[in-house]
Amino acid sequence: MRALLLALALLLWAGPSRAELVVVDEPGALNDAAMAEAAAPLVAAGARVLVAYLERGRVPDLNRLLADRGLVEGGRLDPKAVVVFASRDDRFAFIRVGSDWQGPLGATVPVLRANALAPGVEAGDAPAALLRTVALLSGAAGGEDAAGAALAGADPFRSMRTGLIVAAALLGLATLLAVRRFGLSEGAARVGIYVTLGGLALYSILPFVWMGFASFKPLSEIFAQPPSLLSENMGPAAYLRVWDDGIARIVANTFVVAAAFTAVTLATAAMAGYGFAKYDFPGRRLLFRLVLLFLLVPGAVTLIPTFFIMTRLGWVDTVLPLVVPAAANAYAIFFMRQYMMAVPDELIDAARIDGCGDWGVFWRIVLPLVTPGLVALGLISFMAMWNNYLSALVYLRTPELWTLPLYQMNLTSFVVNARPWPEWMAVGVVSVVPTLLVYALFQRRFAEGIAAGAVK
Repeated sequence: MRALLLALALLLWAGPSRAELVVVDEPGALNDAAMAEAAAPLVAAGARVLVAYLERGRVPDLNRLLADRGLVEGGRLDPKAVVVFASRDDRFAFIRVGSDWQGPLGATVPVLRANALAPGVEAGDAPAALLRTVALLSGAAGGEDAAGAALAGADPFRSMRTGLIVAAALLGLATLLAVRRFGLSEGAARVGIYVTLGGLALYSILPFVWMGFASFKPLSEIFAQPPSLLSENMGPAAYLRVWDDGIARIVANTFVVAAAFTAVTLATAAMAGYGFAKYDFPGRRLLFRLVLLFLLVPGAVTLIPTFFIMTRLGWVDTVLPLVVPAAANAYAIFFMRQYMMAVPDELIDAARIDGCGDWGVFWRIVLPLVTPGLVALGLISFMAMWNNYLSALVYLRTPELWTLPLYQMNLTSFVVNARPWPEWMAVGVVSVVPTLLVYALFQRRFAEGIAAGAVK
């Protein structure tokens, strides 16, 4: 629809027409005759069409082209202009029809929708994809809806997910009203609740399902229109590429760091929580208030001072800065202190009468009673470090030490020219599966721990 509106605006634009087609082809891979034929309807409608096929990182050259051709007027693109460009490297190309794109010259390109036609294609397919993009725009100029359908949006399951959440919300509301106003039976109400929760669950799970199937697809089919989960060309190619790139070592690094962080957190938090809960020593209230105070301090505030400390200690580019701070985890100490408060003092006194020392009471009596809390805190700590990107980004410099979040972000540069979607999806699956397995193994203890902690 945006393409159709653009074409109509071009047809109705008043004033002298300087319709033209400009093709910039740095790789020399485009067919000029085919491009001229594809863009003919747009040019006939009075459009100034700029098709640029650039090498990677040459976007500033595109801005100079816009300026040199007189397409930028007062910081904005000529309304009669249609700008379509592709930027490529050896593996991927990025086809873009501008949409509020701010270049180095500050020129706004208000043309259609960004990243919708071809978020990424194989470099060898880029000439054909670029030609197809221009043809779709020309089709819209002829009054067809094909381009509008192709520009429908980047999320292929957006309408499905929206329908699920709306249907689940309406069903839940209807069930609630029926129970309160009409005395709906318990069985019928339960069915309505289950259906509502099922719809919400599908809404949450659908992106992960799409990610799993997309990890087995080639790049050109991930954003195919209409969308589909299955493809004839599915295979483990993305997984094989990340395996060759050392994903096994990255997973091992992440597991070791997360496990060490969790172990240090549980050890120190359990002992500190026990001390704050069961020992009366001078300054206890003040120290615990300091712990509560540190809960209010954002991590970003202490990031720079902590970095300087780690630098002076010579710990940068090691896993120590990711693990050692767990020894002073204010949230973990507070969490375990609340659990320890519920341990009956009579049990501790009885153990001491029977001859248990302080360490024996802590190890044999207290820890078994707070096992659900330890499991809950352990899962929270493990998953937090498993998904920790900022600390790994700040302290880990050597690729051999990278963790999964850092590796995933470094699969490509931050330049939008090339995005290896299949590899990203494969690493995403590899990142999610271990956490799901850990939760599946300890979910009962985790639920018990959270439920018990809620009434402390």
